Amino acid sequence: MRNLFKVCESKPLYGCLGSKLPEAYQFTIPKAKLPLYVLGPYTIVCGGCDRIQPFDLIIELIQKYAALGHVLFEGALIGCIYGRTGTLMEAYGREGIFMVLDTPMEECIRRVQGRRSERGDDRELNPRNLKDKYLQLVSAVKRVEKDDILRVVRVSDTNAVDTIIKMVREAKPHATQTAVRPTDLLGGRKKTLKDEVGLW
Repeated sequence: MRNLFKVCESKPLYGCLGSKLPEAYQFTIPKAKLPLYVLGPYTIVCGGCDRIQPFDLIIELIQKYAALGHVLFEGALIGCIYGRTGTLMEAYGREGIFMVLDTPMEECIRRVQGRRSERGDDRELNPRNLKDKYLQLVSAVKRVEKDDILRVVRVSDTNAVDTIIKMVREAKPHATQTAVRPTDLLGGRKKTLKDEVGLW
């Protein structure tokens, strides 16, 4: 994500997270018909949807900005789950895209350790949680591919930004959303975060 900030003009948008943390950023992509909205603050290394609390706000923000343009949302936590965000994306059918980095697990661990060291945290990293999240993501991607509702796009960290820009330029002026009832997103009852993070 940070490379996207380097190559495209963007402006922070404030709202549900207060006056100091952007709830989203509006990116101007040259030759694109509509702007791209990226959810969550990127004011520190750990950014995006991982810094949006409570989780229900992510659903609200997706719907809010999807009415205005294209929406990109990412995070270590949301990338490993499906739940309401997946149900909402399914409403857009093949216009919904599940983008996955092809970074090997060992490289992910090395980079996390590197970011810890950069901020002065010299404690040795216990990779257990990171490995669990990585395997959860692999499982989620397999399920999405099996159901063949959303498109799965695999990218490397070197071509991710170019791929995002290309897809936004080539996208329809606005994706058509099928009707999604609130009960579809909440499973007919109020869900808790525990419900949301359960995988398949």
